[in-house]
Amino acid sequence: MLEVAIAALSAQPGTDPLHTVLPALRTSVGADAAGYYEHVPYGWTTTVHVSPEEIWQMLPFARAPTQVAARLHPGIRHLLAAALLAPFAITDIVSERDWRNSELGALMWPDWGRNHQLLVPVPNLKSNQCRTVWVLGRVDRMFTDHERALCARLQQILVVITRRRAASRAGARQSLLELTPREQSIITMVGRGDAADQIADHLRISRRTVEKHMEHAYRKLDVHSRREVAEMIRLVR
Repeated sequence: MLEVAIAALSAQPGTDPLHTVLPALRTSVGADAAGYYEHVPYGWTTTVHVSPEEIWQMLPFARAPTQVAARLHPGIRHLLAAALLAPFAITDIVSERDWRNSELGALMWPDWGRNHQLLVPVPNLKSNQCRTVWVLGRVDRMFTDHERALCARLQQILVVITRRRAASRAGARQSLLELTPREQSIITMVGRGDAADQIADHLRISRRTVEKHMEHAYRKLDVHSRREVAEMIRLVR
């Protein structure tokens, strides 16, 4: 538990705490993989919030809209249908055989360590509806009662992390909205790794003008490097 709390506290302001929290959560529980799903207006999504991230690229649907994959996930479907707040395993709601033979289970088994899954829901602040769920997975064995109890204790820490992340996202989104349209365009390109010369060519302006816009945007956003810009862009997506 302490590892997860320390990981959350060690995240730099303006960065996504999932980078540090997911690996710590995976290690604390002894899982092969850890993921973070959240509900957005058009469905459930994971973006690339999986630890270790390399395994995300192994999945056949990694580049497809993740809300489609999430809709096939029996655990997430169950969360939408029932007000479950306690951690639960996939095999609490479907048999291992049915999970293995399902469309999504067949894709995951045994690719990347989510054959046996334990879900830790986070209720919405204003209601008991689940809007976020942390998922732990293993290749070769189910989660024990002791590990379930550990996740139940970790749940309160994950609730705090989830809500702080939401607040950070809202703050970052508001900061980006305060930029001028030109600054927003440039910062978006900076966030995806474009060099100043590339941005200048694309926008048909001088490099000096690009650098001036970057300087003003950095000051407004209170960032000091391209890495921080990239983190902020990723946080709000």
